[in-house]
Amino acid sequence: MSRICAVLVSALLLLTACGSEPDAPPVVAVVGDQEITLAELQRAFDDVTDAGEQYGRDSLSARRFLKDYIDKTLLEQLAADSIPWLPIFAHRVDSYIETQMVQQLRADTYGKATDISEDDLREVYEKAKTRYHYRMIPFPSQAEAQRTLHVIREGAHFPKVAERVTGRPDGGDMGWQTSLEAPESIIHALASLEPGDVAGPIEYGPAYYLLQLIDAEPNPDRPPFEEVRDGLRLALIQERGG
Repeated sequence: MSRICAVLVSALLLLTACGSEPDAPPVVAVVGDQEITLAELQRAFDDVTDAGEQYGRDSLSARRFLKDYIDKTLLEQLAADSIPWLPIFAHRVDSYIETQMVQQLRADTYGKATDISEDDLREVYEKAKTRYHYRMIPFPSQAEAQRTLHVIREGAHFPKVAERVTGRPDGGDMGWQTSLEAPESIIHALASLEPGDVAGPIEYGPAYYLLQLIDAEPNPDRPPFEEVRDGLRLALIQERGG
């Protein structure tokens, strides 16, 4: 655990170490007058991952947790009038509140991430009867994805937009995928589209996605359920856990 946190905050430590006392605990962020130390961040991250909440034990989840923890601390200080309100805080507060609402909605809808039933697995497996050829563009924020969706619906060419956003020359082409490879939310959106249609923003993990269906057809290569059950369970736990 300490290795993950150390990797995440190494850049911050380089910035703060020069102004710290030699024996002082490493500080990874300062919110108002409150210092967030590496040890504090580590304990908080251990608590949420041990509780099976929406963060995995990987560097991407830890990076996302650091941002959320800073936003939480900011919101607490604003609520306590410890620091004055500034317009620059609006986006971070709104983003944090939205994140918490989404997490609560997931909990209300799915319960604990580990409560994956046999019916859940069978439902995902049955969807693998169809495979989808599609394009996808990732965005760091819902607002950015929504703005780009408007541009596309006004006539912009999806592959060209994908190339500009991602730098990939393939226009965001994801090839053929089924519910055994692509996330639940992506497959659910694709299933409602006709070739050429665009959907989104679709939230998955820390990003938002725009999708364009190229084609859909019966999947001739679906493996037996027993061969994919364990992998499906792990994939659903990860997705439904956040």
